[in-house]
Amino acid sequence: MRPDVDLISLRFGHRRGSIPPIALLSLTASLGRDGISCCLTDAQFNPRINPFSVDAVVSWIRRSDAPVIAFSVFNDAIPLLIASLDVVKDELQGRRVFVGGPGVVGVARPLLERAPAIEMVIVGEGETALSIAIKEPHRAKSLAGVYARSADGNVSGAGMTLRENLNALAQPSWNWAAGKGYSAVPWSTMRGCPFDCQFCEIKTFMGRRVTMRSISEALEDLECAIAAMGTRTVWVLDDTFTVNKHRVITLCRELYRRKLGISFEIFSRADTIDIEMMESLAEVGCAHVFFGLDGGDDEVLNRIAKGLKLDAAEQTVRHAARYFRVTASFVWGYPFESLDAFRRMLLLGERFCGLGERFPVRPQFHMLSPSAGTPLFEQFKSTLTLDLGETLFRNRGSIRPPGNYSAVLEVIAADPVLAAPFYRYQTPEIEMKRLEIESFNAELKQG
Repeated sequence: MRPDVDLISLRFGHRRGSIPPIALLSLTASLGRDGISCCLTDAQFNPRINPFSVDAVVSWIRRSDAPVIAFSVFNDAIPLLIASLDVVKDELQGRRVFVGGPGVVGVARPLLERAPAIEMVIVGEGETALSIAIKEPHRAKSLAGVYARSADGNVSGAGMTLRENLNALAQPSWNWAAGKGYSAVPWSTMRGCPFDCQFCEIKTFMGRRVTMRSISEALEDLECAIAAMGTRTVWVLDDTFTVNKHRVITLCRELYRRKLGISFEIFSRADTIDIEMMESLAEVGCAHVFFGLDGGDDEVLNRIAKGLKLDAAEQTVRHAARYFRVTASFVWGYPFESLDAFRRMLLLGERFCGLGERFPVRPQFHMLSPSAGTPLFEQFKSTLTLDLGETLFRNRGSIRPPGNYSAVLEVIAADPVLAAPFYRYQTPEIEMKRLEIESFNAELKQG
């Protein structure tokens, strides 16, 4: 039976293929409750698919017979989407194309202007907005966060969609993920982040208000996901799971009572977790904590409004390593980052490697990826530089572009806003920084 909507997830990168696209599982459930049937395609399934795989995306579009195609994209998939739609735009007459996901932050208007095959771009949470866009397109154009063309062809739209009531949403379609080889359950108990980091798009995507699913509803989601997927390995996707201490302690008590026997990992900020929380989390199966420190110099952290003091953060990491494996994530390559500040970051990473606590601390160093729509991008976008070697393919592991990738490169080269993550900001002593990162990582591997 032909579905009403084909949902296509374009997500690449770290740990690809390990977890199903939870946002689309939620969309599938919400649309189904509104009487709209869906078919879901996850780009992660094929390890050969990457941000340059135009032929694969074109094939998915041509294979679809649904009247509506909706893409969920991360920002490194925007050039791929544009290049793919360029190929098939004449074949899409009478069909409707929608785009959403975190990758549309800051690019909704130029994306519609560049890709005439797209009918609407939805910025923010999409469960309610996409259903209205499909059923009542004229009404949808008046909604916050919905970008579309007016009768004269100009693009209209502003802001982000209204926040969803997480307790009113349909439970994600976990059965879709059953038997597909995913190795971990994605678990989302809240959405949003109350902090104001200047390089991060979450605030522009959802705002700073954190919305939470009730603990009972969240645990019911988890139990259903475990039953469907057959694994008790869990990745908590909340941007800052530890933002509310009372909630964390209560949730841990309920996990203990239900005896789910899970092993899970979380994201945290070093100023939102204490020893009592660590003890409670470790007792119920938390095995790994990821701290986004995002810099190793207090002046740099002040410039990005991180709101974190490194002396205190270092002590938190030390305590956490007594309970869990720890990843300390650093970002380098800020436009205002001096070589001295960069080296202070490396020294902090070295201290973490030598802590000697019960569990290891692994530092990670990521070159800053520009994100359209963020305050840092607006301030420093004039400094963006395209490096067709190192920067273009960084963080993409051993991926090599397929034979036909020139169309994606043309999109990247033509518009640094639509292709922001393929660029870098100009930063002092870039070559020296790269060499020292490579040396640090080489020693880390040997150690």
